[in-house]
Amino acid sequence: MDAGLVLAYGSLLGGYRTAAALEPLVRTGRLAGGESLRRIKETSIWWRAVTEPGGLEPGAEGFRLTLHVRVMHALLNAKLEADPTWDHELRGLPINQYDQASTLGVFSTSFLLHLRLLGVRVSRADAAAVMHLWSYIGWLMGVDEEWLPHNERRGRRLLYHFLANDPPPDANSVALARALIHMADDLPGGRVRRVYERERALSVSCWLLGPAAMRDLGLPYRPPWYGLTRVAANVLVSQGLGRLPGGRARLLARGERQAQAQFTRWG
Repeated sequence: MDAGLVLAYGSLLGGYRTAAALEPLVRTGRLAGGESLRRIKETSIWWRAVTEPGGLEPGAEGFRLTLHVRVMHALLNAKLEADPTWDHELRGLPINQYDQASTLGVFSTSFLLHLRLLGVRVSRADAAAVMHLWSYIGWLMGVDEEWLPHNERRGRRLLYHFLANDPPPDANSVALARALIHMADDLPGGRVRRVYERERALSVSCWLLGPAAMRDLGLPYRPPWYGLTRVAANVLVSQGLGRLPGGRARLLARGERQAQAQFTRWG
């Protein structure tokens, strides 16, 4: 559950706060309107594939999907570079090293920070494994060695420089953020469930990103009730069940069930 929430409302939504890499997404129409739910589902499938044990072995599903993303990026770059309306002086290469490295930080460094904000206990060994995993994924996707995070300390330093130099949010940021929050409108079920999912999304977004980010993205503020409930639950479980014999294995199984339930809700 927490991984899915962080991916959607920490990583993706937080990434929209900068206008740097959004124009290609807008031009493909992949995150506008009803496409948001589909894109979240595709990203979730990829994320689960690359984080599965052995998922990045040559020929495995995560390995194959990651190379597929690299090829799609290359094709989109070629298409947009040939587009006379693309402003090369302003935006440079459509999908460039800087933007890819920044996105890599969203899935690694920011991901760990947001998990901790939800009360999830992340050991040093697990944090190091996460950073190593995403550095390898970045390498597979064509990110140059100098842009890879490698460890959490370096990842935070890179993230600081990205945030200090990224352009502010623009109209694309606002449109994509609203589309992401309102993807709950496309979920199956009745009106009550859709309203709950939307309010939950706003609440956890406020907790993870803060009021200033919500204002930047043109989103309404909500009290962080859902984030606080996750903190209470995760601290209780991590500090209680997680420290018992066999607790880690039970936590992993519980997390897998919750993630499956979250991704099932997204279709």
